[in-house]
Amino acid sequence: IPPPPRPPPPCWSCGGTPTPAPPPAIFCGLCRLIQPPCPHADHFSILGVPRTFDLDLRALENAHRRLQAAAHPDRFARASDHERSHSAELSARANVAYAVLKSPLLRARYMVRDGRKRGSGAGTAF
Repeated sequence: IPPPPRPPPPCWSCGGTPTPAPPPAIFCGLCRLIQPPCPHADHFSILGVPRTFDLDLRALENAHRRLQAAAHPDRFARASDHERSHSAELSARANVAYAVLKSPLLRARYMVRDGRKRGSGAGTAF
């Protein structure tokens, strides 16, 4: 049985709780500032898609586009240094996640490697 997902850390600015829906929680529910990506987040949780090999590629692409529309660095050009940094990091991680998950071979390799890190392959659905 996979461990339950960790809750996102509190907001770096006001200490509030990041908004949980739609996944992933990238904005604070109180001050609405962009949050840094969770350091424990895997490719699936970064994009908010199910952790399974049989991904719906259209849903994957839509999730990537939705995340980039909300967090792309161009939207934060006049924001604080913290916000620009968080946006750039999240955008870069989203791009890597999308590139890996859209390829069946890279997705399979990632899931096997991720299962080993988690300990026994628990939580990986092929």
